[in-house]
Amino acid sequence: MTQGCTIEAHNFQRDLAKYDQANAVILGVSVIRSIGHKQFCAKDSLTFKLLSDSDKEGGGRVWIAEPRGMAARNTF
Repeated sequence: MTQGCTIEAHNFQRDLAKYDQANAVILGVSVIRSIGHKQFCAKDSLTFKLLSDSDKEGGGRVWIAEPRGMAARNTF
């Protein structure tokens, strides 16, 4: 729920119709637990899916890029 994540999420939400037209799917992934995602989505009226990798099992190969084990913000 940081400012950067919130801005990015709002931009994806704003542009969802464009992604739908291109047959693209928006999936957000972070290392916070899913309960935090539910709160974030409810608070900010987000309708795309947010996935949780709180055990950092998948992210180490893809989106966990910070030396301290923090999630880096990446778009693929």
